[in-house]
Amino acid sequence: MYFRIARRKQGAVTYQYLQLVESYREESKNRQRVLYSFGNLEKLREDGQLGRLIESLERATGRQPQPGLEALRTERVLEYGAVRVAQALWEQFDLTALLQGLLESRRFQFDPVAAIATMVFNRLLAPKSELAISQWRDRLWWPQFASEPLQVQHLYRALDALLEIKEPLEEQLFARVQHLFNLKVDVVFYDLTTSYFEGEGPPLASYGYSRDKRPDRQQVLLALACEQHGFPIAHEVLAGNRADVSTVQGMIAALQSRFQLRRVIFVADRGMVSEANLQALTEAGYQYLVGMRRNWKRLCSAAIMPLSLIHISE
Repeated sequence: MYFRIARRKQGAVTYQYLQLVESYREESKNRQRVLYSFGNLEKLREDGQLGRLIESLERATGRQPQPGLEALRTERVLEYGAVRVAQALWEQFDLTALLQGLLESRRFQFDPVAAIATMVFNRLLAPKSELAISQWRDRLWWPQFASEPLQVQHLYRALDALLEIKEPLEEQLFARVQHLFNLKVDVVFYDLTTSYFEGEGPPLASYGYSRDKRPDRQQVLLALACEQHGFPIAHEVLAGNRADVSTVQGMIAALQSRFQLRRVIFVADRGMVSEANLQALTEAGYQYLVGMRRNWKRLCSAAIMPLSLIHISE
């Protein structure tokens, strides 16, 4: 015996009927006869009779009934793999101890290290706004920090605290990078970019030359110095209307005083070049590789850069 779906067409509509059928042989021929007709299949589904029929057959055969869709539910799924990689990097640099040491004189009613770690991990894995980060964190398996209560104002306060310890944090981080990767800094790459704002932006925001092709938006200028392998050394956030050439001497002073870099080749594009900047590099004892226009050959005198490397461009 078996179930069969019989189809009957009436006009443009086709109906389906569920039947219990038996096969038998008669006069050396295979034949079938309908033992029972259960009726319209669609109506059986709507009334729930089809499901009950299946359940009763499963009980009769000793099989475990299969759950229906109404019995299924979703469980909470947490992300683990990428978070664990980020956490391993965090631990390798011992950033928890570093931040706790730099922030120990300040009082917080929340864990600022957990808030900072959350923002760092979010930037690495799935960059979002501070407002969306708390919901993102709820999807992570992260026992070390994810159990800490976290609200959006905690993230803003943690960013304010980071700004206060920016310089010592950069210095200690770079020292750890040098030790961990056994770096010898011979070359420093220096460049600028911009980031624009929708709305008013912070006090430093102003109109200026936009690398984002949005001169209609206020922006800030981001200055970054990296060593030859791409590891960042220092950065500055500057007013959006600052001229590129006016940012160089501040970075030279930082490299000398904060990072004690004495003999390096300073690499920059032609937007950073001025006679004063080249003189400052020479006085710092730095060699340099810079882009220059042909009509600036007067800057290439031996008095200004006796040890410098010059690239002439159109």
